[in-house]
Amino acid sequence: MTRFELIFRDDRGERTETRDNSTYAEPLIEGKLIVDGGTYTIRNSRWVVTQGGPLDGMERFICVPDLEP
Repeated sequence: MTRFELIFRDDRGERTETRDNSTYAEPLIEGKLIVDGGTYTIRNSRWVVTQGGPLDGMERFICVPDLEP
């Protein structure tokens, strides 16, 4: 199982979400492998996701709003 954190940063501040992939050994968002700098739709909003580096052995990803229309 792969456990990782998504850290959302926007004009409302910062919030963290921990996710588990029980089937795959790599972190996925909506079934897609996380690629550094990739854009993903999470809860009907588009986010640019970059690797934040591990903390306490858990991989972290920073998510900022996608400003492209």
